[in-house]
Amino acid sequence: MTILEAVHDPALFGPFFRDRKSWRAWEAFLSALFGLPLSKQQVATYQQHTGRKSPPKVQAPEAWLIVGRRGGKSRIAAVHDENPVHRGIIGVFRNVIVPCGTCGQFSFPLYEPFAAGDG
Repeated sequence: MTILEAVHDPALFGPFFRDRKSWRAWEAFLSALFGLPLSKQQVATYQQHTGRKSPPKVQAPEAWLIVGRRGGKSRIAAVHDENPVHRGIIGVFRNVIVPCGTCGQFSFPLYEPFAAGDG
């Protein structure tokens, strides 16, 4: 399953990306980041935002983004392939977690300055 299939799947992340039209630029980004084939519209978006002529054909080792407030970065980070949530749901840890009904447990230490009383 690709990351875009996970984003579109109604049993996985689909409910969090209901308005597909507003997520088109992010889908182009994810396709380029993971070396997935891009549609003509995605290639045009890629070219517009990167200034490059052709998208990559292999997965990038990392990405650095500048995204404004309410730009969708939290949702995209939540489904990113290197994110433990995505790995757990898609099954990358299938061979690590003991079978027979055991549940895997993931910890996500977060620093929220306002929640911690620092803001």
